Amino acid sequence: MNFLYPYFLFASAFIAVPVIIHLFNFRRYKTVYFSTLRFLEEVKQETRKTSKIRHLLVLLMRILTILCLVFAFAQPYIPVKENKKIISGRNNIVSVYLDNSFSMEALSPQGKLIDVARKKAKEIASAYNSSDQFQLLTNDFEGRHQRLVSKDEFLQMVDEVKTSPAVKELSKIIRRQKNIFTNINSGNCVSYIISDFQKNNSDFDHLENDSTMKVCFIPLVANEPANIYIDSCWFASPVKSVNHAVKLFARIKNVSSEDYEKIPVRLFINGQQLSTATVSMKANVETIIQIPYTIRQTGIQQGVLKIDDDPVTFDDNFYFSYFVYDKIPVLSINGNHDSQWLNAVFAGDSAIYFSNANVKNLDYSSFSHYKMIALNELKEIPSGLAQELRNFLNNQGSLVVFPAEDMDKDSYKNFLLTVSSIYYNGLDTSKTKVNYINLNHLIYQNVFDKIPENVDLPKVSKHFTFNKHVRTGEESLLRMINGDDFLNVISAGKGKIYLFAAPLNVAFSDFVKEYLFFPTMYQMALMSEKNFPLSYIIGHDDAVQMPVAAVTGDNVYKMKLAGSDYEFIPEHRNLQSQTFLYPHEQINKDGNYLINANGNSLSCAAFNYDRRESVLLYYPVSTIKEMINKFHLDHFDVIEVKDKPLTQQLAEINQGVRLSRLFILLALIFLAFEIILLRIDFSFFKK
Repeated sequence: MNFLYPYFLFASAFIAVPVIIHLFNFRRYKTVYFSTLRFLEEVKQETRKTSKIRHLLVLLMRILTILCLVFAFAQPYIPVKENKKIISGRNNIVSVYLDNSFSMEALSPQGKLIDVARKKAKEIASAYNSSDQFQLLTNDFEGRHQRLVSKDEFLQMVDEVKTSPAVKELSKIIRRQKNIFTNINSGNCVSYIISDFQKNNSDFDHLENDSTMKVCFIPLVANEPANIYIDSCWFASPVKSVNHAVKLFARIKNVSSEDYEKIPVRLFINGQQLSTATVSMKANVETIIQIPYTIRQTGIQQGVLKIDDDPVTFDDNFYFSYFVYDKIPVLSINGNHDSQWLNAVFAGDSAIYFSNANVKNLDYSSFSHYKMIALNELKEIPSGLAQELRNFLNNQGSLVVFPAEDMDKDSYKNFLLTVSSIYYNGLDTSKTKVNYINLNHLIYQNVFDKIPENVDLPKVSKHFTFNKHVRTGEESLLRMINGDDFLNVISAGKGKIYLFAAPLNVAFSDFVKEYLFFPTMYQMALMSEKNFPLSYIIGHDDAVQMPVAAVTGDNVYKMKLAGSDYEFIPEHRNLQSQTFLYPHEQINKDGNYLINANGNSLSCAAFNYDRRESVLLYYPVSTIKEMINKFHLDHFDVIEVKDKPLTQQLAEINQGVRLSRLFILLALIFLAFEIILLRIDFSFFKK
C-alpha cells in the first residue's frame, strides 16, 4: 500500500490526545446523590473491572478513528504494475471506437447500447487532461474522424454519432486506429474499443500485437437477444415474363430462444401487395417459404418482402428488383440462307424480337442488345466474329450452335477451345435415335407433365461427334441410343453455349419436325435473359451492371431512392462493352434505387442492410479474455463495465485502488462504536 500524500501520516501523533484524556479523566471518582434510600435498589452497579474494559474499548475506538482519518487524508492506494498503466502524465493520444452498427440498438439494463456507448466514450475523455488529443472512430469511417481533435471537439462529435448500416470487422477498426498513431512522433497511444462484440464481426484471430499502442476492449452487454428476420430471396426459375407464374423463395431465420407462430410475410411488387404467406418457427432455426405469384406487367419490378418483429426492426424488410422484358431479342447469324425452322418458332411470337443476319454482313456493335444468338450452319467462324462472341458470352449471352455439314472443323475448334468448350469431331453416318431427355435441367423442367413411354423422339440419320478430352463441365440435354450427345450445354464465361450435333436439316434428323423442337428452342430463348442480382448489400461496394449502355456525351447515370428525393451520381466504368456503376459510400438507406439516364428510368437495383448485424450473438467478457490469451495479445486488455463511472475505473487502473473512502467509512464506524460503548449497559458483566 502506497500513499499519495505521505506527509499527512505525521498527524498520527494526535493519537496521544485520547490516551492523555483516558489517563487523567477516567480515574476521577464521581459522587452520586440520592434523594431517598428507597431508590437505592434501582441503581445499577458497575464493578471496577467492567469500568476498566469500557474505558479501554472507548480509548481503542478513538485511536482507530484518528488513524483512519489520518490515512484518509494521506490517500492510500494499492499500486498496479507499471506496464498496466493506461494514462500517462501528459501527451496522451487517445483513439475511441464507438460501435454504431444496428446491433447497438439492442436494449440493456442501462438503456440502448448506443446510448451507453456514448456515455462511456465521454467518461473516457473525462479521465484525460484538456491538453490530450483524441480521435473518434465509427463504422462509417468518415473523413472528419481521421484526424486528432481536442477534448471539447471530441465530446461534441460523440453527441452526433447515430446508428449506421455500415459493418466493420474488429481487425479493420484497430488497423484504422493504428494508421493515425503511425503519424505521431511521440506520445502515449491508447485505443479504446466500445462495442457489443458480435461474433460475426469480432475476428480476434486477425489481430496483431503492436508495442506502440495499448488496446482496451470495453464490452457492452445486451439483454437476451431475440430477432427473426428475412435473410435472402430467390426465384425457382430465371425465366420471368409477363403473365408468367413464378415462385419466389425466402429464407427466414430465427436467432432467439423464442418460438414464433404464424408470423405473416407480405410480398409487395411496385407498391401493391400481391401475396401473403405465414411462417411458424422454433427457436434458433431457419426455414424457407415459397410465395407464388404472377407477373402482370413488363419493365422495372420493385419488390419487397415484409415481416413484423419488435424490437429489432432494421431487417424486417428485404428489397429486391428485376426487369421483365417486353420482347426477348434473338439473332440468327446465317451461313447461306435463313432457317425456315427458326423463323417458324420465333418470327410470329409476340414475346420474341427475332432478327436474321448473314455472316458476311454483321453489325458487331448490336450484339450487346441481344439475349440469344444462333449460329446457323456457318462454314467457318471468322476471328472477328469469334472475338465478339466471346464478349457476348462474357456479358451473360446465350449462344446456340448448329454446325454446317461442310464446316471448317479447325475454325470451330479454335473458337470453342478459347471459351473452354468441347468441340466437334468427325461425322458419324450411322442411324440412331434420341432416347434420353434431361428433365432435371431448367430447359425441360415443367415443360412436360408426363412423357408417354411410346413417344416419338427425334430420329438421327447422321451427326457430328464431340471431343470431350478437355475438362469443360458440359451437361447433356439430349442423348442418343449409341451414347453420343445430340445436345450439350456448356458454361462459357458468364453465359452458356448450346451445341447441337446436327444442323437444322432433315437430311441429318427429323428433330425440327418433332414436338421436342419448339419447347427446346423457346425455353433457350426464355432462359437467355441476363440474371442480374436481385439485391446488393450496403457497404460491400459491389458493381451494379447495366443491361445496356444508354448514355453518351455529357449524360450520366443517376441513382434515385424510390419514393424519396435522394439522388446521386455513381461512378461509371465501361469494360468490354459493359457498363458498371459503383455507388461506393453514397448508399446508407435500404430500398429500391431507380437508375435513370436522359430523363428515363432504365433499370433498378435493390440494396439491403448487412444481415450479419441481425445475428445477435455476442462474445461474453470471459470469452474475450480467453481470446486475448489464446492469440497472445499482450498489449490488449478488457475493462468490464461496472456500476461505477468509467472515469473512476480508469483512474483506479492507472493509479491503483484508492482506499481513502474505505478509511473514512472505517472512521465513521469506529465513532459509532464509541457512542454505543458510552451508552450501553454493561451490568451483564457483573459476577
